[in-house]
Amino acid sequence: MRAKTRELPSKPFLLKEKGFLGPIGDDLPSLIPIVFALIIFFTVFTQTFNTFDSRNILFKDSLTVIKLSDVFLGSSYIRGIEDFQRRCEIAQSIRTINWKVGLLSLDVSNLEKKPPQKFFQGIDIPNIDQSFFVLPNKQAFACSNTQEKLTYFSEETIVRFYPVALEVNFLNLPEKRFFVKPVLLVVVAWK
Repeated sequence: MRAKTRELPSKPFLLKEKGFLGPIGDDLPSLIPIVFALIIFFTVFTQTFNTFDSRNILFKDSLTVIKLSDVFLGSSYIRGIEDFQRRCEIAQSIRTINWKVGLLSLDVSNLEKKPPQKFFQGIDIPNIDQSFFVLPNKQAFACSNTQEKLTYFSEETIVRFYPVALEVNFLNLPEKRFFVKPVLLVVVAWK
């Protein structure tokens, strides 16, 4: 007797067979976690890059403010309004951010009187224009690269203060006579 042999189908798979979905269909359950992991990876990567980029912009703005401050600060000694205006002209080339620079008068009370007559009350940054030091001939020690006013104070607003000595000749005394007044150089920058 001859053994019966089963004939193999000529097609690699039959439509009647169940459970075989094809090469991708069998791997689908393992592909879902991989795709999900890739989505999480690229989301975190994008968010990290955006955070880095925004901090990099803030860092560049801080460097610009330091450069601007260096133009006005110089040796911490300003020889009058002409010297301040010359520094203002040099600083006008800095255009990457909006900025305003000025000198605020520091009230120096008689140190022998106790307690001192006045204390430093702070600075109102949005209304700083009215606080700048003004000479009797109405010349203000103020400089800006924009007409735009700073209307609100935000995280992107950068403010720096530097003590400076200002040479003043109020009374139109002879050329060699002057006095030195302590002032505060205020640098405000925003976007």
